[in-house]
Amino acid sequence: VRHPGPWSFEGIRSVLTLNIDTSNCRSLRIDSSPSLSILSIRECPSLDPIELRNLGALTHLKLQDCAGLRHLRIENCPNLRTMEIAGAPILE
Repeated sequence: VRHPGPWSFEGIRSVLTLNIDTSNCRSLRIDSSPSLSILSIRECPSLDPIELRNLGALTHLKLQDCAGLRHLRIENCPNLRTMEIAGAPILE
């Protein structure tokens, strides 16, 4: 997948699992996806920031090898129970 600009997903209704695995992703925003329960992001060294909002079903977030990630904003994700973060040394 080649997508050098920001990625934005809003109002996705039927996705349960979203895997993002690309070195070209620069920023990511996911908003109002009521069924998304698992989000896995890996090998995105230039990704910054990540914004996750209004994800009522999100239970698991995995970030791996996102070396440039400094900002992770999570709002209104009441069921988020597990966060696995590895390879994000400058995350604030």
